[in-house]
Amino acid sequence: MFDIIAGIVLAAFIINGLRNGFFHETFGLIGIVGGIMAGVIGANAFSKTAEDFLPGILGQEPVSHLVIFIVFFVAFLFATKLAAALMKKLSETLFLGWLNKLLGSLFGGIKGALIIGLVLHAIAFMPFGKSFGKSQKDTMLYNPLYQSVPFFYKLLGNPKELPKQMKEIVEDGSDALEDTGKDIKEGIDEIDRARDKIDGIKRD
Repeated sequence: MFDIIAGIVLAAFIINGLRNGFFHETFGLIGIVGGIMAGVIGANAFSKTAEDFLPGILGQEPVSHLVIFIVFFVAFLFATKLAAALMKKLSETLFLGWLNKLLGSLFGGIKGALIIGLVLHAIAFMPFGKSFGKSQKDTMLYNPLYQSVPFFYKLLGNPKELPKQMKEIVEDGSDALEDTGKDIKEGIDEIDRARDKIDGIKRD
């Protein structure tokens, strides 16, 4: 049963990758990950400038952080989608559309395997995870899919082994993301307090 379900899911990812093509699949992933990084870096760098430029609209730091994050995220995502469309058009012009679709199906299969692998690792931490793993040990796809996550982790390398500049970017991005999250939470708390005050005035 597991092989059938996993096979159907993998086939769906492969077909989707074949339909969308390599550039759409790859640039879509780059757009989301890169958009988050661009949003965090942009919010950290330009939120103060935005507050000074539009004090009436972006007068509070949490609001400016959120707005700048969304602007940078959407802009980066749009740019990657445009790049994917241009690359797809170029591949079709050069009669390489078949290669784009072939690589897209391969990328879709890899993405599907990783997603299923992550789900299996999540199941392993649940109370019934150990018994589930034992019951599937004789299936054809369980072990390869389960091992796909540690395999790609090793393939990418240990984060501690990243070049110094890349490590600094990742660390700064993480810190900025955490600060942005705190600012957004503070902004939500301020809105809640203001709403409570308004409700109190209405009752009086």
